[in-house]
Amino acid sequence: MKAEIKSFCTEYDYPKEAIESLLADFDVLKKTECYPLFKAYVDLYNHDDASFNYAKVLQALKVMSRNAEISEYSLDLLFFICLAKHCRELYDQAGIPFKIYHDSMLDLKYNKRRYLSQRYSMPYDDLKGLLTDIGTEELAHLEMVSAMVYQLTKNLTVD
Repeated sequence: MKAEIKSFCTEYDYPKEAIESLLADFDVLKKTECYPLFKAYVDLYNHDDASFNYAKVLQALKVMSRNAEISEYSLDLLFFICLAKHCRELYDQAGIPFKIYHDSMLDLKYNKRRYLSQRYSMPYDDLKGLLTDIGTEELAHLEMVSAMVYQLTKNLTVD
């Protein structure tokens, strides 16, 4: 999983510091009791399990972030990056052009990271937390849009 995270971040030109930070957070996560559940949620998504419930998973990630002492944003971003490979497979199966997938994944970097990258230079803890919360909410919006696109296109033919 760590290699996939690094590969994704490199492919989408994440800054070196962001990659190092995410990989360090992943290493912390792996050492906690939260990791088996994190991995189980990734596996559940990757196996197209009908019981996968985004709302439940996102709520569980909030709890995990506190228990693992990792920022909620970082854990959410790690989770979405871990889902990206299978998401690509789903797009391919549905005949959705790579460009749409690619642009969706760029949203993880650009649009959603705007608030999140600002948090690292924010000197006030309260505002840093606010920027993290806004960025995390933005990530949830991306996930909802991706789910809607998938549902609307899953039975379409290439024609």
